[in-house]
Amino acid sequence: MLMVIRFFALATSVASVHLLDGLAFAALVFGALIGLLAVRFYWLALPAAGLANLSNLIYAESTGAGKMEGALGRFPVEFPVFLVLTVLGFLLGIWARHVLYARSQRSAAQSAKTLPPDDKIED
Repeated sequence: MLMVIRFFALATSVASVHLLDGLAFAALVFGALIGLLAVRFYWLALPAAGLANLSNLIYAESTGAGKMEGALGRFPVEFPVFLVLTVLGFLLGIWARHVLYARSQRSAAQSAKTLPPDDKIED
């Protein structure tokens, strides 16, 4: 149980570093696009793996002491972090798709109310 808590704390600190360097926003955007375009959810692994690999390339030569600096650039740590971020973006994209659908239905219903009936249309 302690290992799970430590890994969660480490993953949270890694995610906060990626929020600062901008890679987390790319994961959120890719996930939101996948959710908005109604692509199957298993495609979330592709941007997560790509961003984890990119993070591995960026932080491969990181220097410093401690677990935080050691975790940056490690694929087994980075991949779950980016997978969670892309899933959050996916949920945001699904929510945006439902909001857009509801707005289009509401505007279609309002435009149907404002149109005159067919028998009163004059040529």
